Amino acid sequence: MLDVCWRGREVLRRVYVAVRDQDWGTVPLRLADLDLQQHADSFRITFDGRHQRDEVDFFWKASIEGSSRGRLTFSMEGEALSSFRRSRIGFCLLHSAQDCAGKNFDVHRPDGTRVRGCFPGPISQEQPIAGTEAISALSYELSRSLGVSIQFEGDVFQMEDQRNWTDATFKTFSTPLELPCPVEVAKDDRVFQSIRVLLRENQPTPAASTYEDTIAIDIGVRPAGAVPSIGLGLASHGESLTRKEVRLLRALRLSHLRADLKLWESDWRDVLHRGVIESRELGCGLEAAVFVSDSAEEELHALRSAIEQEQPPVCRWLVFHHSELATSERWILLARKFLQSWDPAVPFGSGTNASFYEVSGFRRPAGGLNYICFSIHAQEHASDNSSLVETLAIQKQVVENARRVHGGLPVLVSPVTLKARFNPYATVPERPIAGAELPRQVDPRQMSLFGAVWTLGSLAYLSEGGASSVTYYETTGWRGVMERETGSPSESFPSIPGAVFPLYHVLADLAPLAGGEIVPVHSNRPLRVCAMAARKGATRRVLVGNLTGETLRVLLCGLPERIQVTTIDESSALEAIIKPEEFRSQEPQSLLIANKVLVTELLPYSITSILSTDAQR
Repeated sequence: MLDVCWRGREVLRRVYVAVRDQDWGTVPLRLADLDLQQHADSFRITFDGRHQRDEVDFFWKASIEGSSRGRLTFSMEGEALSSFRRSRIGFCLLHSAQDCAGKNFDVHRPDGTRVRGCFPGPISQEQPIAGTEAISALSYELSRSLGVSIQFEGDVFQMEDQRNWTDATFKTFSTPLELPCPVEVAKDDRVFQSIRVLLRENQPTPAASTYEDTIAIDIGVRPAGAVPSIGLGLASHGESLTRKEVRLLRALRLSHLRADLKLWESDWRDVLHRGVIESRELGCGLEAAVFVSDSAEEELHALRSAIEQEQPPVCRWLVFHHSELATSERWILLARKFLQSWDPAVPFGSGTNASFYEVSGFRRPAGGLNYICFSIHAQEHASDNSSLVETLAIQKQVVENARRVHGGLPVLVSPVTLKARFNPYATVPERPIAGAELPRQVDPRQMSLFGAVWTLGSLAYLSEGGASSVTYYETTGWRGVMERETGSPSESFPSIPGAVFPLYHVLADLAPLAGGEIVPVHSNRPLRVCAMAARKGATRRVLVGNLTGETLRVLLCGLPERIQVTTIDESSALEAIIKPEEFRSQEPQSLLIANKVLVTELLPYSITSILSTDAQR
């Protein structure tokens, strides 16, 4: 991936070549033979790229040429080294949503005609550039002083609003989604594409500073909404909780435990039974996600009999159909028929078990719903740390847009995960993992400091967006908040048996504030430092996280005179994960600050927790 900047100003967030398999999986890329030729007013880069996984084997040669006159050309010429089915091969360009949202653009056709379009303001499920007509160029004003023109060759390009999947960009890509896919690529088939970026300065563009000198967090006073209910998912590994795991998880004061009941599968009664036991052990409600097939009437009849026997502490029903991305009205009404009379006080939610994008196709039943729901994961299109950080602010926007689209209906985000739990667009079964390879649902960053600070940012933005309830991860295991006492089943996930992951402490810090209020905060560098503040009664907690791998100097403004500070960073993380109870029982550092401002250094991916009470103000 390459970013494109001019005089310090971002022009394109990314330019890259993607190979997506028949199920839209991104096939990994290996680079070779990189060569850079640099001159006083120009440069030329060449390299080879190869994508290989399963039956896919695609090789291409790249050339990138740029000049000081504001011209940049990307070209790729590739060849299929095997026969395979693909959903996409070719260039993708990412336009910053922050810079482009709401701005007009012109689409130039090969016949010389021009069509006016617009980068959407609110998140849109419609294609800003739709259809299968060829596009020769796209032009727009990035700012009052800088215009951009992008010329295309080799395929038909289209645009989509990637905020639907919490990416912070609009993407121009090939080939249009209206054309059939996946399509067969025969061995020896060739692909050529070229993109030329031309910049036009309407007036001299002052050089932009990469970073502001001071990173500041401003903490407000008046509440801005309620702290959402926070829960976890039932562990997918199937093992029961141990006494130690129950004790540590009870400290999180969870609102609920989500259990996925796939009623056409033979083991759903076992899942229900385990969910009932563990929700009672943890002292929380059961978020019962009920999945039906076309035999829903028989399945729901069996579920009604089972809950009569188990008497689960259900706090809400979520209703889905296993083959529908957006749940149809008939299944929701049928679920109400069988389940509502068991306890009329239990609310119902529905929407999609997949991403926010699918909510656009959801239609509420005439009988109404109590909640609209969807899930979030951070890696629909990219997996690097910077791209994951960019998804955080968009999480606020998808909650706000879900409420807008569905008339203010309360929003449940269930669940939030680092990686996708499943591929909703798959056409073939997921291939078995080989050797030390991790399952596609597992990310080693689950147990890292980065995983903790990403979770803090997610909670902050979902809370600001007004989410009523959020379900994170699972209880235990490599997709959970702590490792099992039996340890990881793979050396590729080198966790410590029985240890909590750093993100556990984010949830533990907020646990005493359940039912409290969100206090607004503002970061002037939100891609570098995130923050969340909440209060309940006389207690206020501020969490500040470094989203980068650098040590940062930060000003915290709006704090009371007396505060207590605890930090999890590279020096304290080992103790925090091995001995979490002892770590949390330690006396925090007490500070007396002047003028409501604290200047502090945040180590890479660290989280500072600041506690105060009204008596200390």
